[in-house]
Amino acid sequence: MRLKLSLSLVLGLALAGCAGMGGSSAPAVPTLVLSTPVASLAPATGGVTASGILVAAREAHLAFTVGGRVTNVPAALGEQVEAGQVLVELDPVASQRELDQAQRNLAELNSPGAIANAQLAVAQARKAFDDAQTNYNNWVVNYQKGALLDAQDSLAKATARYHYVANHHDLGVSGLIQVQEAYLDYIHALQTEQKAESDYLAKRSSGQGASQSTVDLITGQYEVAKASLAEAQNYLSAVSGGEVPQGATGAQLTELENARSQLAAAQDQLAATRLVAPFSGTVAAVNVVAGENAVPGEILIDLTDVSRFHVETTDLSERDVPQVRVGETVTVVLKDLNQNVAGQVSAISPLASTLGGDVVYKATIDLETQPDRLRAGMSVEVNFGTGP
Repeated sequence: MRLKLSLSLVLGLALAGCAGMGGSSAPAVPTLVLSTPVASLAPATGGVTASGILVAAREAHLAFTVGGRVTNVPAALGEQVEAGQVLVELDPVASQRELDQAQRNLAELNSPGAIANAQLAVAQARKAFDDAQTNYNNWVVNYQKGALLDAQDSLAKATARYHYVANHHDLGVSGLIQVQEAYLDYIHALQTEQKAESDYLAKRSSGQGASQSTVDLITGQYEVAKASLAEAQNYLSAVSGGEVPQGATGAQLTELENARSQLAAAQDQLAATRLVAPFSGTVAAVNVVAGENAVPGEILIDLTDVSRFHVETTDLSERDVPQVRVGETVTVVLKDLNQNVAGQVSAISPLASTLGGDVVYKATIDLETQPDRLRAGMSVEVNFGTGP
């Protein structure tokens, strides 16, 4: 444009000069009108300028995680689809068979008969625990001086009470009565302790006390019965839909949890035979037809969300990137639309790439408005440092 203006000016001066020399009037110099001033497309800011492209807000390149024969491709190029809509389907027969089997296995473990057996197991485990506990108390607790320890504890309390009352009583009748009662309690506790000790020593000397091996056996039986009862109760809670403590164990509980995991895995396997849209958008590419075999990881559908675009710079150099800040306002020149849009830097990549031997960084700019006719891949120019 500047070149055209200069040529017009030279032409005008030349014509004027000719008119002066020949004495005749020169033709009028045509007026040049610019439809859009250059300054409105690229304001002179003195700041950093970089090229960029428009990028759709979201893009997805969809592939199966499992292989199989493609039976249906509902997606069509350019179609608008909703989140969750099926785009491609694989043959689901084998996956459906595995799911049906997993459902039957879990249903068997959760059946009324299984629940009734779990209830019976709890009752039996409780009876076994009660018997083991009684045996444990009769042998192990007595062997460990249970009665003697109780008597010694009672004597200590009675002794302490007697000393307290004796040192704090008044000289009246009620005070003397309290001292006498505390003394009698002390004598009774002393006699009980002496008898408990005598009984214990007599039992040990006559061989009536349990041997250490017997103690170990009875203790083990008691612990096994206690653990079996806990496992039976946890399993009953699990099959009945109740809450199971964290870290609960047991063979039956493990079997139930495995059946549930197998059902979840079978459900995931069946779901993996359907390629669905992760968000609402436009089908940008369809790379498969019904009857083909899909390979895990092979991109079959490209999906893009063109409801909103942002800008990614392509040549922001390592010399200029230190002057750019996240959050700063920029001016985006939409060249193809002959329009400017304000934007804001939302991210600057910490990793560099190379462009023609130069080190560059990608900056992402969110547009404040979304003009009509935006298309992914359009070239733009970004003028940084144009904010207030």
